[in-house]
Amino acid sequence: MKRSGKFRDRLCLWFGGVIATATILGIGLSYLASMPLLMKEFGGQLKSVAAGAAAEIDGDLFDTLKGKGQHASAAYHEIKALLHRHVQANPHVQVKFAYTMAPTDDPHVWQYMVDAMGESSPEFSPRGSTESFVTDDVVLDAARLGIPVADEEIRTYPQWGPLLAAAAPIRNSAGEVVGVVGIDAPPSSVVALRRTLRFTAIICLALAAGVALAASALVAWQVTKPLDALITATHAVGAGNLRYRVEVTSRDELGQLAEAFNAMTEGLRQRELYKQQFGRYVSRQIAEKVLSDPDTIFWQGERRRATILFSDIRGFTTMSSRLDPEVVVARLNEYLGEMIDIIFEHDGTLDKFIGDAVMAVFGAPVSLGNDEERAVRAAVAMQEAASRLRGRWEASGAQGFRIGIGINTGEVIVGNMGSERRLEYTAIGDPVNVASRLEALTKEYATSILISEATYQAVAHIAECCLVDCTTVRGREAPIRIYEVLRIRDGAAT
Repeated sequence: MKRSGKFRDRLCLWFGGVIATATILGIGLSYLASMPLLMKEFGGQLKSVAAGAAAEIDGDLFDTLKGKGQHASAAYHEIKALLHRHVQANPHVQVKFAYTMAPTDDPHVWQYMVDAMGESSPEFSPRGSTESFVTDDVVLDAARLGIPVADEEIRTYPQWGPLLAAAAPIRNSAGEVVGVVGIDAPPSSVVALRRTLRFTAIICLALAAGVALAASALVAWQVTKPLDALITATHAVGAGNLRYRVEVTSRDELGQLAEAFNAMTEGLRQRELYKQQFGRYVSRQIAEKVLSDPDTIFWQGERRRATILFSDIRGFTTMSSRLDPEVVVARLNEYLGEMIDIIFEHDGTLDKFIGDAVMAVFGAPVSLGNDEERAVRAAVAMQEAASRLRGRWEASGAQGFRIGIGINTGEVIVGNMGSERRLEYTAIGDPVNVASRLEALTKEYATSILISEATYQAVAHIAECCLVDCTTVRGREAPIRIYEVLRIRDGAAT
C-alpha cells in the first residue's frame, strides 16, 4: 500500500516526534526525580530544627518532667522557651508544631511532655496526653535509631491535615534516649514548589515542542532539498535532457548520491552519443547490441572473421563530368541513401564512402552468425534498387548507370582508427583488398556481383551462383575461384 503525503512531511513528523518524545521523557523524568530531592531538602530543614533543639535540651532535666505537677516547673518553661527560640531562628521553615515526647510502657504509645503551642489553642497537647504511632513514624524511628529522622512523603492526619514531620532524640548524661523533639510543618512550600516545577515543565515542553517542530522542519528541508533536486533531474533526464546535472553541495551520502547520478547521466549521454555515432555506420539493432554489452572492446581493435562488401558505380566519373555539381551531389546522395538503407536492413556496418564507392562489413563489430548470407542478400537487394533507380533516372531523361559489387570473407582487423581529431570504425587486411579487387573484376567479366570461394561455401545453399574463373587478383600470388551471384534461390529462408 502506497503512503500518501510528501516524504518531507513524513520525515518532519518522524523527526519531530522523536525529538518531542525524547524531550517529554527527559523533562518528565527530571520532574519525577526532583520530587524526592525536594522532599529530602525540606525534611533536612525540619531535621535541622529538631536536632538543634534536642542537642540543647538537658536529658536529665527533661527526665524530671515525667513526675506529677511538673507542667508549671522551671524545667518545663525552660524547654518550652528553647523550642520557641529554635522555631523563630528558622523563619524559612513554616513550623506548625514543636513539641517533646517521652516513651511509655507501650513502645507504640508516647506521651507529650512540652508543647510549644499556646495552651489556649484547641490543638495544644497537654503534658501527659498520649498518642499511638505506627511502626514507621519518625518519633519511633528517631528513638530507635538514635538519629534525627524526617518523613520522606507527606502524611495526612484527620485532625491536622497534611504534614511533614521530623524528630530528633533527647539523650541524658548516660547517653540514653529519654525522649524526642518533634517538629511538624505543613507542606505548603513543597506543594507550591511542586506546582512551580510542574508549570515550568509544561512551559519547557511547549518550548521544546516548538523547537522540535522548527528543527525537524529544517532537517527535513536540508535532507529533502537534494532529493527534490534529484527528482527534478530525473524528470529532466527522462524527458531526454542528458546534459542535466545536479549540483553537489556536500560530501555526505546525499552528495555522493548526486555525484553518482551525474556520473550515471554522463554515462547515458555517452552511450546515446555512441549510439548516434554508430547509427552513421551500423543499424540500430547492431548499435544496441554492442552498447548492451558494457564489456565490449570493439573500439580497441580485434581480429575477427567478417564478410566485406564493395560496390561502385561504373562510369560515374565520366557521367559526373557532364552534369552540374548540384545535380551530381543530389543524384549521388539519392543513390547512396538507398544503398545505406539496404545495408542497414541486413544489419551490415557502413565502413566508408570512397567517392561513389561503398564499403560495408558484415560480422563486425558483432556477428549474427550468418554474415555471408546477409552480405549476399544485401548485394542482390542493392542491384535491384539500383535497377529501379536507373529506370527513374532514364525516365526523367538522365543517363542510366550500373553498379558492380565484390564480396569476400576472411579474418580482418577491425576497430576505431585515426587520431583524436578524427576516428573511424573500419576493417583492414588482405580480405578487404580481395573484396575491392573482386568489385573491380565485375567490369572485366561484365558481371554484377562477384564473390570469393570462402563466401560461396557459406551461401551456396541460399544463392544460385556460377563459377566465373580461377584467377589471380592483384596483391595475391595464388589464384582464387570467383563466382557470380545470379539470384537468391526460391524459398531460401531469410
